[in-house]
Amino acid sequence: MSPPEPESARAAKNAIRAEVGAVLRLMSADERAESTERAWARLEQTEIWRKAGRVMVYSPMAIEPDLDRLWSSGAEGLGLRELCYPRVVGRDLEVRTVTARSQLRPAAFGLLEPDPDRTTLVDAATIDLVIVPGLAFTRDGDRLGRGGGYYDRFLAGLPSSVVTVALAFACQMRDHLPMEAHDQRVHSLFAG
Repeated sequence: MSPPEPESARAAKNAIRAEVGAVLRLMSADERAESTERAWARLEQTEIWRKAGRVMVYSPMAIEPDLDRLWSSGAEGLGLRELCYPRVVGRDLEVRTVTARSQLRPAAFGLLEPDPDRTTLVDAATIDLVIVPGLAFTRDGDRLGRGGGYYDRFLAGLPSSVVTVALAFACQMRDHLPMEAHDQRVHSLFAG
């Protein structure tokens, strides 16, 4: 469990969450789609992407970069990759292999997560690449999530061999974010 945040850090984080959330909601679907394509194009050109066999993604909210495009791009987009998705279990995330989009079911906040009866549990240490969600980022990989700490706890338990990246829109970028000891960074950021 993460230690309680000092009041000033919590207030600063919440102010950034509110500000970025408002801007994200104002983006048009076309703006989101174009920015998502630019971010994906940058990621797909990297050695990180080319070498990743087992990739953990997440079910995006409507205001986030579209990760569901992996399903519509078919075998060409996935190559030989195995997709995994997180599932919330209590205060933690477990990871499951998903071979068809139909194996995802509705969960909290209108998101989709793996159906435990139709998917296989994965040892998180065997993942090559994790695409991490967030509300705000810095170029150095500092990340501000939604405040539940699920990804911070999950990322803290990964071996250093697992590469973490984020896809983001330009409006999510900040010069500085309030970071605390329990906050986890991503290795690379691909902004559209």
